[in-house]
Amino acid sequence: MKKTIWMGIFFGGLLLTLPANAQKVLFSFDKETGTEPTEFLREGRWVNGGGDAAGTMEIVKAHDHANGGKALKITRKNGLANFSRLRVQTKNLNFKPGITCRVSGWFKGDREGLAQIQLTSPWAKNKKQWYKPIDFRVGKEWRRYSFEFIVPEASANSTLTSGKLYLTFGLFQNSLKELYAKDILWEVKK
Repeated sequence: MKKTIWMGIFFGGLLLTLPANAQKVLFSFDKETGTEPTEFLREGRWVNGGGDAAGTMEIVKAHDHANGGKALKITRKNGLANFSRLRVQTKNLNFKPGITCRVSGWFKGDREGLAQIQLTSPWAKNKKQWYKPIDFRVGKEWRRYSFEFIVPEASANSTLTSGKLYLTFGLFQNSLKELYAKDILWEVKK
């Protein structure tokens, strides 16, 4: 019988649990103490397209969630120049090409509207970038969503060869004013 060794690391709002044959990363905002999350940053297009004038992100109390705690709130303000979405992204996640992974989490909006979640390889000049966006509808009540991503094998000219991905999610400017997210889990399936 094969013995599985579990290793758990917790820092900031990130819990990393790694058995010998699987990988899970939980992005929880419950332990956050600042106004912005430690493990997410604004997507580059948001920063370059207007920064705080376009929208804000902050850690807020999730009083109306069954488990309480805290959530990440993205708020649209005046919009971005020539870009239709406000999204946040993780720092790079390590992976091996040719995997299937699941991303799940709790989401809600200020009203019914369209949100997006995406898994992306880094951009590099003269290399092919892989990305997979999934659009989904949120309402005014918290709901747990689950998304499956099949990451292809890496070709020689693909940035998948870096062994890095990042997770992005956010709102469409013409759909929602506010998007809330709580307890985002990224897990690699065997």
